[in-house]
Amino acid sequence: DNLHDRYDSGFPVLKELIQNANDAGASELYITKTEGISSASHPLLKKPALLVFNDGEVTDDDLKGIISVAQGGKTGKQGVIGKFGLGMKSIFHFCDMFFYIAFMGGTHKVQLVNPFIDPLQGKDPYHENWDILTSEDSSVIEKEVIKLTGNRKAGLMLWIPLRDESYKFKILSDIYKAENIWKQDSNELRKNVALSLAALEISTPCNGGKRTLEKVQILTQEP
Repeated sequence: DNLHDRYDSGFPVLKELIQNANDAGASELYITKTEGISSASHPLLKKPALLVFNDGEVTDDDLKGIISVAQGGKTGKQGVIGKFGLGMKSIFHFCDMFFYIAFMGGTHKVQLVNPFIDPLQGKDPYHENWDILTSEDSSVIEKEVIKLTGNRKAGLMLWIPLRDESYKFKILSDIYKAENIWKQDSNELRKNVALSLAALEISTPCNGGKRTLEKVQILTQEP
């Protein structure tokens, strides 16, 4: 209901990612794509995906917020609008599960977030092998992410496998390709990103009312 009622697909999701990055105190937000990892065992790691990275600080409470569908990491933090709350869940417009890689003081935490997992059984009864993240896959993800971001001390990468026609059970029916995921051409995208950054100066109570985010780099569109 939140996906349908609060967000439209495309740019409003990007706006949420910009807000989340600023709430985390990030100075940089990078969005790119990957065609997948052919050597991975998890079926969705083999598929094209959107990769979203910001260099803000990540805490254990934030990670709890990421894996909670109804409650975000903002709970109990004065001034934080939606760091990893329902706003971040807007990425389910593009996917039915995702992976995150948290950079925390030189260590990496890799986890999958699959809302189809039955909490009593600890398994996804609808999709084969969607609930299993092997140590080998975790290592492969870490290596791919470090190649893109460097060995950061802080930050969060979202690995978002794009939904395709092969899924039997889906959260939404929308199918996406990275080339047109924002449903805007490059000029429209640039304009709306600039407007979103400007709006943060007057709309966000986070970080003492100051915008920390200074760089947004998006590499998903065609030239």
